[in-house]
Amino acid sequence: MLCLMHPGPFPGNPYAPNAKDESDLNLLSVLHYVWSALLGCSTLGVIGYFVLLGGIFGVSATSSGADPTGAAVAAGATLVMGVIVGIFMAALFVIHFLAASGLRNRKRRLLIFVASALMCTSVPLGTLLGVFTFIVMGRPGVKALFGAS
Repeated sequence: MLCLMHPGPFPGNPYAPNAKDESDLNLLSVLHYVWSALLGCSTLGVIGYFVLLGGIFGVSATSSGADPTGAAVAAGATLVMGVIVGIFMAALFVIHFLAASGLRNRKRRLLIFVASALMCTSVPLGTLLGVFTFIVMGRPGVKALFGAS
């Protein structure tokens, strides 16, 4: 009589990491470093833009014959806005850089998920990279590579 309950020889441990997991994590690490570099460059560009705009408003406040308080307030508000946006973008840069480092060293699993969720708001490239990161990080073999972290 044929036993239908026995599925045959068992394959290896499905929860063990394999070469594809390692390869995908290395690729994700490189892509996250590239994303961090792009974010760092755009951070510098945005800060430079606001400084330039604030300088233009400041110069117009001192050079025109009109009342300089309105232009001075506009220059100050522009610089304050630039500082706020710059701090926010610099924080994003640090988060993404640490996530890329975590992917390389197989640490900071939660930070990688947070960075990927933030990355998904940058359509279309950030969304693709964020979703790919979620897919790879959800694999059982990748979870084993990260251990208890």
